[in-house]
Amino acid sequence: MIVRSYRLKTLLRSFIEHHHHLVLVLFGAVLTLILTLIFTWRSAINQDIMVGRPSPRTINADRDLTFESPLLTEAKRREAANDPRNLVYNEDTQIHGQQREQLQATYSVINSVRENPSLNLDQQRGQLTELPSLPLSDTLAITILEADDDTWQRIKDQTNALYDRTLRENNYSIDETTLAEIKVRYLPYNLPSSLKPDQRAVVLYLVEQTLHVNRTLNQEETERRQQTARNAVQSVSKDVVNGQNIVRQGDTVSAEQYETLIKMGLITPELGFDGFMGRFLLALLVALALCTALYIDQHNLLTWPRALLVILILMVIPILSGRIFLNTWLNFPETFALAVIAIPLAALFNNNLALVISALVSIVMMFLGEGALQVGMISFAGALCGIYAIRRADRAMAFIMAGVWIALGVFATAMIWRLIQPQGVTWQQTMFTLIFSMLNGGITAMMSLTLHNVLGRIAGIVTPMQLLELAHPNQPLLRRLMQEAPGTYHHSVVVSNLAEQAAERIGADTLLTRVGAYYHDIGKMLRPFFFTDNQYDRSNVHDNLDPQTSAKLIADHVIEGAKIARQHKLPEQIVNFIVEHHGTDVIRYFYQQALQAQDSVDINDYRYPGPKPQSKETAILMLADGVEATVRSKEQAGMLVAERHDDDDQQAPKGCQSIAQVVNQSIDMRLASGQLDQCPLTQKDLNTIRQSFVKTLQGIYHPRVEYPKLMREPQNK
Repeated sequence: MIVRSYRLKTLLRSFIEHHHHLVLVLFGAVLTLILTLIFTWRSAINQDIMVGRPSPRTINADRDLTFESPLLTEAKRREAANDPRNLVYNEDTQIHGQQREQLQATYSVINSVRENPSLNLDQQRGQLTELPSLPLSDTLAITILEADDDTWQRIKDQTNALYDRTLRENNYSIDETTLAEIKVRYLPYNLPSSLKPDQRAVVLYLVEQTLHVNRTLNQEETERRQQTARNAVQSVSKDVVNGQNIVRQGDTVSAEQYETLIKMGLITPELGFDGFMGRFLLALLVALALCTALYIDQHNLLTWPRALLVILILMVIPILSGRIFLNTWLNFPETFALAVIAIPLAALFNNNLALVISALVSIVMMFLGEGALQVGMISFAGALCGIYAIRRADRAMAFIMAGVWIALGVFATAMIWRLIQPQGVTWQQTMFTLIFSMLNGGITAMMSLTLHNVLGRIAGIVTPMQLLELAHPNQPLLRRLMQEAPGTYHHSVVVSNLAEQAAERIGADTLLTRVGAYYHDIGKMLRPFFFTDNQYDRSNVHDNLDPQTSAKLIADHVIEGAKIARQHKLPEQIVNFIVEHHGTDVIRYFYQQALQAQDSVDINDYRYPGPKPQSKETAILMLADGVEATVRSKEQAGMLVAERHDDDDQQAPKGCQSIAQVVNQSIDMRLASGQLDQCPLTQKDLNTIRQSFVKTLQGIYHPRVEYPKLMREPQNK
């Protein structure tokens, strides 16, 4: 069952390893979706407040805030652009003279029609109504034709006078607006009273048709000046004081009040397409940044789905918290404890990943609301202090000290921020900043310690504190091993010392290696006397068994050990030490016995179930286990030469081997059989491990001075 489970896990692991790009894309897509939902979420609070409608409640400001008001800024810019001084006109100084000449030409045409005796009245009227330059209506034509010469002359004189007076009173500058006002407000009230109404109508018509616009707007230059005036207006800031009334119940909500409510975070506006796309692109950018960091610097995590789940949780929690409790963080920026997620990230993974995620969360916080810049900066400073303070997360005091450094970092950054503000800082603000910073550090220390252990279990990462607990001799399994298989227990302690020293020298996890070594042989507890470690003066039970049965009983301690470990809820990393410490190696002693007894032997019946070591730590244990057993066996048989120097060429007595020779032979044998093919040990690591083993074993099996017998008993004084 364990072998089948392992094969299934191996297939899944192989699929993930060969499709890690797909895993990364899926992770990025899920993160983008979650962040988009968080960014576009609208709080139900105050959503019934609308511009132009009575406010259902009175709302006051809950903090001091100075913000740039787009509404007031736009109003100021519009006012500057509409300044009449920005209008630029082009004037034609000749057009009035040309119009006057055209009017005189019209007089001449009318005179010729009036004085033509060959035309009757209808023909004269017809010609006047069809004048190309100034066509007259039938009524006006009849009035002109019926007037005697003196009356017609007065009409012309009054027309000229009214035309000239109108130009003078408007400084000979007439634009379209002025012309319209002249026709409506000036001419009708300045007609000569000496003329009859129908004659005054002729004067009014002739003047209206003769007046012409000579002043036109220079659209291009005017727009340039208006834009310059708009650009010269700086952003208008609005100050809101804590407790200040923004809108009263029953008052009609203005656009300016609505804007203030949005900037204060007291209301969430509806998102248009632009708003949604902006938030979606922010979420996408954050996800891309994190995925890039994972791909470049944390490539091994792409094949670790449970670790990616923990990273996703730690990324989303502070952003969701910032979105929901934004006003709280804006009022008290020192209390946003970003380090709560930064410390577990640094302890479970590494500092680089913790820094990247902390930076991304801080940037997101700056986008969440008006005035959130200080929240992002102060929280990032605290996270930075926490990341570099939590060097070894193997005891509670480490988290407490990290909390102290976080409090100092948050306090210093918050004070710097307040000091550079124009309003300065009061001693009351200093005291509150100190209190909130200490609160941040304390909460972070407690919560990060809890999250470290909880998320470690979710990610399948055994934490240093769990390992220290498992390493305690009072652990139930270790006590059982000590009582039921004391020889195996002693062997495990020696192997743990051997493996730990080697792990430290190659940079592997020493604590994990030591604890894994303690538990690697717990499967021997079920049949302790089947193993020479625990036989002492007993006869060897394998003398009465066939080689295949003996080999199966020996190999079963791996399977039984894994069962016992899982029954006692040991972390999977510890189980890996149990199932991998023999790999798929051959049980050589019984295999050789079988070959001597019969010609046809299936070597697979004499193999351990495996798998082969997958990590540096389990590989070190395999080598240490084999080396310790071989050296102890040689020593008990009197075939071990213990020297103080690593000199393989030193001549040893016939049939004996030095510690260095035994170490090299044991490691080379497992290397040649392919047991180290699936672990990341390098040749340099193996050379370092050889040296470490030899040095440690020489300390255990060093030559001892033989004390001489006393020639006489000492006399008591």
